[in-house]
Amino acid sequence: PFSGEHELPAGFTILRVGSIDEAVDWAARQADILGDGEVDIRPVTEPWDIGAAPAPPEIKTRRYMILRKATAESEAGTAPSPAQRSRLSRLIEEATRAGTHLSTETMKPSARGRRYSNSRGGITFFSPREVAAR
Repeated sequence: PFSGEHELPAGFTILRVGSIDEAVDWAARQADILGDGEVDIRPVTEPWDIGAAPAPPEIKTRRYMILRKATAESEAGTAPSPAQRSRLSRLIEEATRAGTHLSTETMKPSARGRRYSNSRGGITFFSPREVAAR
């Protein structure tokens, strides 16, 4: 979802709203709290979108994912300030009460993860140091 090399996600939020415009509004409010950054907003593919199941008639909204791009601060493991965390908690509570918020997750810095490549020759694992050098 992000262009360029070494583009990493820092976290995501899943919402259930009536339109992408509503998802953009929630993402803008989140960005106002978290500060400068880049996000990717897209619909989540449902089983009925690909013909795997019929769409439930009672569902009139759709899920959207707000994917936050990692920054130097998030990759360094710098957490949002207490004020930012408080404001973000209030926003999540508001969205939950509205029946909009489904999930929010923050990812650890990529140096704490592992990456692998799967090919016909098997699976190759890369250490955080090897990932950073790529």
